[in-house]
Amino acid sequence: CVVMGVTQLLLWAIWAGVTSHPARFKVWAVVFGGGLAMLLEIYDFPPIWGYVDAHAVWHATTVPLTYL
Repeated sequence: CVVMGVTQLLLWAIWAGVTSHPARFKVWAVVFGGGLAMLLEIYDFPPIWGYVDAHAVWHATTVPLTYL
């Protein structure tokens, strides 16, 4: 899963780098935000106060990226 995620982010970054599409800056925001969110999946941490773990925070950070 990590390899697929990194590959997808690299492909989006390459496309955003070579295109002159007006939304390319939004693509860059998604690439950087997705990369940071991916770190939550890689560096898993136990639940904080027994409620919120890394996977829950990952879901919370990826939802706003879909609106870009």
